[in-house]
Amino acid sequence: MLIKKHCSHTRYFHSIDQMKEILPKKSIQRGADLPFWGEKYFLKEEKGLRTMIIAQDSLSEDAGSIVFYAPLLPLNWDKKIYNTQFYNHLPKKTFGYNSYQDVLFALNSWQVNLDFLYLTDARKVYEANNLSKEHQKIDKVTSFEFIKKEIEFIKPQLIYLLGAQSFTLFGYKREQFSEYVGSKIIEIEHIPTIVAPFITGNGNKGSNKERFVKRFEGTQALSLQLRENF
Repeated sequence: MLIKKHCSHTRYFHSIDQMKEILPKKSIQRGADLPFWGEKYFLKEEKGLRTMIIAQDSLSEDAGSIVFYAPLLPLNWDKKIYNTQFYNHLPKKTFGYNSYQDVLFALNSWQVNLDFLYLTDARKVYEANNLSKEHQKIDKVTSFEFIKKEIEFIKPQLIYLLGAQSFTLFGYKREQFSEYVGSKIIEIEHIPTIVAPFITGNGNKGSNKERFVKRFEGTQALSLQLRENF
């Protein structure tokens, strides 16, 4: 009802069948997922460290979009329930149970309270063209302006840049990522910010495992260091 009240221009569907009839069978344009926020984030009377995580969107089947699947995080399902209630019903198998647990483990290790978490994508706007989704390029200028407004609106006390995509959005070069990830605290819009590794997909497996662990533990140490100041 709240959405209908404030978004009267939006078209609504009365059933899944009706939605399937009207919407295209396959999307051709990439875009950002809707952000997720904890139930206490915008409640001024609730005391807690407002934390913003800016994640990177991923088309890979093993990673998926952390932002898109964030509403599952507070449920903290075990593997059996996760698969039977959710994963087995997906037409495309993205964000499997291991990715789900990787995200929960990272948030717990970094002492991020889901009730006070705001999670959003770095890549907000893509260039309109006839290329396939896999080859569409981000409009960095517009995405940057968008996320600056988002930060201004939600007023986080601490920011995590999750992966190189979010890091480079703020003017840093990709080759600088290895220097900053898990090792340096920066400021975004005068807010203390931690550059963290992307926590799902292949970045934490195989030959990348040792490097990932070092970056992950560095992020954990920086998290504890900053939280002592709040």
